[in-house]
Amino acid sequence: MSDDRRSRFAVAFYAQARSDWELYQRLTTMPDVPRCHQLHYLQMACEKLAKAYRLRDLDAAVDDLATKHGGFTKFVNTFLRSPRLLEEYKRTRSAHQAICRSAASLARAKKMALHYPGRTLPAPGRQ
Repeated sequence: MSDDRRSRFAVAFYAQARSDWELYQRLTTMPDVPRCHQLHYLQMACEKLAKAYRLRDLDAAVDDLATKHGGFTKFVNTFLRSPRLLEEYKRTRSAHQAICRSAASLARAKKMALHYPGRTLPAPGRQ
């Protein structure tokens, strides 16, 4: 697997994530657009940003990252346990743990949203 191919995919995923993010921001200013459509673009932006980030992992297969869903949870887990973030929160471990709990709650809600479309989800942390 060439590093050039991996790099091209990462750049493309980052560019598409930025585009999806910009559209999400526009949609949130339009009161007639249903919230589910706004959140769809937010989810797509997050997934693509996660793929771009995860392509830095040379053990991750490019084809798997390019074609499969579910990378956002892995991205968040990797990011929350990154040495830089752990260093930043070393004096406030309880704050880091609270962020990790919130992220886990959001990941569960996201999975429920994927498996149960149309279902109203409880607010994170109120399940």
